[in-house]
Amino acid sequence: MAPKSQVGAQSLRQQFRPANHNGMFQSDWQTIFTAELHAILLWPNIITNEELLRGTETESITTQVQQRRWRWIGHVLRQQTADLSRVDLRWTPDGRRKRGRPKETWRRTVEREMKGKGWTWGHLEARAGFSRSTSVADSG
Repeated sequence: MAPKSQVGAQSLRQQFRPANHNGMFQSDWQTIFTAELHAILLWPNIITNEELLRGTETESITTQVQQRRWRWIGHVLRQQTADLSRVDLRWTPDGRRKRGRPKETWRRTVEREMKGKGWTWGHLEARAGFSRSTSVADSG
């Protein structure tokens, strides 16, 4: 014989989960249905992030951030030499960062990526100067 508290809990559970004619609950049917649907459509239960990005034909956030960073650097390098944004590109602040702040700065990130690609600031400035001279020549 079951204790009185369990009997009440069972009846409450059955009250909120209506059983079908063969005693299976609706959530059980839903689980079976989705599992069979995955099997029919050949969908795995879990997919990796790479598969998701490939399936949706999108790029990862890190790739998008890198592309936008380099696009902005190219824009700044095409500005005049005395332009503040171009001066700020090579500016190094004095002193140290406060305790708890990351040592990785925006400039260090850019320089690490440049080193990985084999680029230098002079190489980038030459490319920006070349594109600036060709765009001026084309418009005239």
